Amino acid sequence: MNKDEIHNNMMFLFTRGSQAYGTNNAQSDEDIGGICLPTRNVILGVEKFEQDDKWVDENGEKVDTSIYNFNKAMDLFCENNPNMLDYLYAPERCIKFETDEWAKVRDIREEFMCIKAKWTYQGYAVSQLNRIKTHRSYLLNPIKHAPIR
Repeated sequence: MNKDEIHNNMMFLFTRGSQAYGTNNAQSDEDIGGICLPTRNVILGVEKFEQDDKWVDENGEKVDTSIYNFNKAMDLFCENNPNMLDYLYAPERCIKFETDEWAKVRDIREEFMCIKAKWTYQGYAVSQLNRIKTHRSYLLNPIKHAPIR
C-alpha cells in the first residue's frame, strides 16, 4: 500500500510513547501509531502489507510512525503483544483521529485481555533484562581490539 492508500483507509491515529505516558521532555520527539484498513489488493493477496514505519517529514528526516494493517493489528491484540496494547488503551488526549468503527473496537478492548498477557509481558521484561546484562558486560569488560573473523 502506498502512503495515499494508507491515509485514505486510516481508522485510528494517535500519539504514543513518552508523550502518551507523560514522560516526555524538551528533547522528546512525537511517536505516532495508527491502524488502517487493507486495500482490495492486500485482501486478495496481490500485495502484502502488515506495517508501514518508513515515514519521513518534509525535510527528509525519519518520523517515528507505525501504521498497521487492521488484520495484523487484530492478530497482535489477540496475542496480547505488549507494544500493541497501547493502541487499545491510548489516552483520549492522545487520539488524533478515530473512525466510528475503531471506537467500537476500543469499546470492547477488555475482550482482548487474557491470562496470556502475563506471559507476554513477562517475556518482554526478561528480554529487556537480558539486554541490560549484555550491555553491562560490555561496560565492565570493554572490547580491547576490533573483532576478527
